[in-house]
Amino acid sequence: LNVPFLNSKIDGRIDVTRDTQINLEARALINTDNPGSPNLRSPNLQAALAKLPLNFDVGDTIGVAQQFNRLSVSFKGTFDRATYDASQFTDGTTSSNGDRNFDQWAGITRIGYEIDPSMKPFVEVQADERIHDEQFDRNDLERDSVGVSALLGTAVNLFGTLTGEMAAGYVDRKYQDPTLPNVTGVIANGALIWQPTGLTTAKLAASSQVYETVLDDASGELSRDVSLEVDHAFRTWLIGIARGGYGNDNYVGVPISDNRWFASAGIVYKLTREMQMNAQVRQDWQIGSPGSGLSYNATSFLLGLRLQR
Repeated sequence: LNVPFLNSKIDGRIDVTRDTQINLEARALINTDNPGSPNLRSPNLQAALAKLPLNFDVGDTIGVAQQFNRLSVSFKGTFDRATYDASQFTDGTTSSNGDRNFDQWAGITRIGYEIDPSMKPFVEVQADERIHDEQFDRNDLERDSVGVSALLGTAVNLFGTLTGEMAAGYVDRKYQDPTLPNVTGVIANGALIWQPTGLTTAKLAASSQVYETVLDDASGELSRDVSLEVDHAFRTWLIGIARGGYGNDNYVGVPISDNRWFASAGIVYKLTREMQMNAQVRQDWQIGSPGSGLSYNATSFLLGLRLQR
């Protein structure tokens, strides 16, 4: 089950004044469900998938940030569109995934206060709404939903070697269909970067997301991930990268909770100060819930290009 993968982002900042900024971002993603995802299995299917159906995500963000001495306030509005190709099976038949297509509108507000240059606590609140193209999905469930999340965290810059931000909080997503339970739970987002030497950097990252699902009786997929990356510069133009991580996918409403691990190694080759090429080999393992038959492993080879001005 070989698949293409594309993850791209263009962002920028307009400094209106010294204390006022406008932030812009456009993004696009071409991906598939994991080969072991229960979203790819249905009791109605009479044949196996011939290939994994692609999903396309595009979105944009516009925001404004204002500094009031030590107090900072920002607001961002986002729009994202997710669409899915039809499933193609080994017997030549196809099945639409139009019920998975949806739009998401979100507003994000953050308020921070600089205690001193090394620490800036903040609180961030997000509210969003997801509206599907089709009112009812393949299981006659209404999957439109409204989500609210709140995070409490801090941005740090300690000793000149530890920088970044990390936040923890809670998410609550309520669905239109009264038979679907709310997706709730503790979440964490952010990244901390430690640079013990001028040549070596370590990065600890955490992310949490509520994804859509088409499993009967399951309202959503609450995914939590944590990863560790270590970079080392062998030369100013050649950087080695090693990464590893763990994730959990909990399908709320059904007894399915999958565990994922990954390990990867790669290099970054700096062609110029503005252009970089990178290559990576990655191994993924998924251990599905007992009896689900959703375990798998995958080897990926990725090539990338980065342009920066």
